[in-house]
Amino acid sequence: MTFESPFPLLLLAAAGLPVYLHLRRRRVTIVRLPTVRLLASVVLQRRPRLRFQALALLTLRVAIVLAAVLSVARPGVFVHRPGGLRSGGALAVVLVIDDSLSMHHATSSGSSFERAQKLALEELGRLRPGDSVGVIFTASAAEPELSALSFDRERAERAIEAGNAGYARGDLRAAIERAAAALQSSPLPQREIVLITDLSQGDDLGRWPPLSPSSGIGLRILEAGAKQRDGNTAVVDVQVFPAADGSPEDMVLEAQVASFGKSAATGLEISLEVDGAEAARGRVDVPANGVVSKKFSHRFSGEGIHRGLVRIGEDALPQDDVRYFSAIVHNAIRVLVVDGDPRPGSHLDEVFYLERALSTQLPEEVSIRPVVLDAEAVSDAPLGSYDVIFLAGLEAPKASLAERLLSYVNEGGGVFVSAGGGAANMGLLASLLPGRVVSLRKAPEGRKPYRIASVVRDHPVFAPFGNGATGLEQAQISAHLLVRAETNGERSALLELGGGLPLLLERKLGKGRVLFLATTIDREWTDIPIRPGFLPLVQRSARYLAGRLDEPRLPQILVGEALNLEISAGMQRLVVRDPAGKDTAYAASDLRGKSSLAFPHTYAPGHYRVWAEIPSQGGLRELENHGFIVVTDPRESNLTQVIAATSSESKAKQASSSASIGGTLPIWPYLLVAAMLLLLCETWAAGHGLHRSHQKKQ
Repeated sequence: MTFESPFPLLLLAAAGLPVYLHLRRRRVTIVRLPTVRLLASVVLQRRPRLRFQALALLTLRVAIVLAAVLSVARPGVFVHRPGGLRSGGALAVVLVIDDSLSMHHATSSGSSFERAQKLALEELGRLRPGDSVGVIFTASAAEPELSALSFDRERAERAIEAGNAGYARGDLRAAIERAAAALQSSPLPQREIVLITDLSQGDDLGRWPPLSPSSGIGLRILEAGAKQRDGNTAVVDVQVFPAADGSPEDMVLEAQVASFGKSAATGLEISLEVDGAEAARGRVDVPANGVVSKKFSHRFSGEGIHRGLVRIGEDALPQDDVRYFSAIVHNAIRVLVVDGDPRPGSHLDEVFYLERALSTQLPEEVSIRPVVLDAEAVSDAPLGSYDVIFLAGLEAPKASLAERLLSYVNEGGGVFVSAGGGAANMGLLASLLPGRVVSLRKAPEGRKPYRIASVVRDHPVFAPFGNGATGLEQAQISAHLLVRAETNGERSALLELGGGLPLLLERKLGKGRVLFLATTIDREWTDIPIRPGFLPLVQRSARYLAGRLDEPRLPQILVGEALNLEISAGMQRLVVRDPAGKDTAYAASDLRGKSSLAFPHTYAPGHYRVWAEIPSQGGLRELENHGFIVVTDPRESNLTQVIAATSSESKAKQASSSASIGGTLPIWPYLLVAAMLLLLCETWAAGHGLHRSHQKKQ
């Protein structure tokens, strides 16, 4: 028990005054009369009743004093209330309801979200007239008119009953902050947030408590999750990459299956579906609280975009038992290698190292298929059938070939040119090059060879290395062509020697690109071909020139995230179709003057497809490369119950209590009423005794 004003308790000593007055001895004068013997017998008969009346009056008077003094001290009792027991003024309350993916978890008594709805409706039933209420869902899109406090209890009831658990991850902290912001403006004397959640591992409350004690806002947590939660299994990721051997249609799909529980999942059924049909089926054993990989090898039907999914056997949370993916199948990159100095089978051959570097199959990359021809054979070769052309030491091509190469680049082709070891100029190829060849520079005898001093690391060819080593830093160059390059938007140097002399240059020409290496690609002028960076340099240069450096993949985002869709000039209409077949259309007025448009309606996992109406392309057509995939957050699959961090274990237990909160219940008003009632009883009892005594005298 607590007292707001403890000093009046000193007056409790006044409770002894009635006792003193009752028990004190009075001086009595004894007068003996003849009738004394008769009166003595009467007194003996009435003594028990008189004693009872006197004791009752004494008790009432002491109780009056105690009740009056205690009421002045304003006592209260600390109690844990279930939400309905409340005293004081009106209450402003915000119900924060978890509607994230984990709330789909179902048992025989229903899902966690259904239990949350029931608890929320019970909270509404405890409100009194004059209380205001707001409702916030943790994962759904914000609805300001719903979270705003209102005295319309029926509106809140309709919102709760219409709610559904979604597929997104709930942000409990953000929801609590929104609720606190709504309560700050409330004029009501009492303010409270009621959080209804399953308290699963995916819920990130962060530091505890999430509200400042000075805010004056209470927080109560109601647990809606099932008491017994079986170990949940989920497909948490699917990766697609080309097979090491075989045709471009052959790919490997690797699914990650996780178990969130103390028991292992043995013999779990898993299946692969591609383009709407089942392609493979198998079983996996997942250890407790572990992750396993399941690989599928699949040959796709042909080039283009293929959509699919990996599915496991359903459990109590089936919403995370499916994971979606896409695969874009391209043919191998076709590369024509022109050998300017053929020496078949010899490491002195101009393309000995180049051909092997291009033919090496890299993991998760489409293969490169090089075809080697000499200068004579290439004269009649159809250049348009190749994605990239490497000119290795070709110093004096025929005029017809030079013209064809220039036309090939202007139409979108990619050409890589390396210097030959016999001349200081590139002859007819000068019109292709990113700069003018001035002369040949050789390192003097007995002097150290030249080294690479600068790398443009943000260029796509070198971007994967970041700030790390490229494998070219220790390369030695004994000779190279001096090139006068113009550094502008069309021409730039990617590798430089000391003194800023360019070694690898790029030029944009028409729709295509040209890379020029100012030294040999064999070991005549340099040892670059035997350096670790040679293979990635050659491979990434080929992919970059072919426009296949980073194989396009459909974007993948989490449920609830927005995606920026590219808007092209002249687009008249844009339509996005979700997995359920519902279309979201944007008219020309919505697209005019924009280069991109944020699409926020990603409420369900699956494949989203995009159509656009562009007059120059004739009507409404599907933009396959603009489609995207929406997947669930794996963190929501962990149903293990957690308690937010607290300063002590007792506070943690209190925070996890399903329906209780500590508070002080004032009892002084009841004591004041009791004092008044006791005073009335004492007055009646004393008056009743005098009345009977008067009647006796009559």
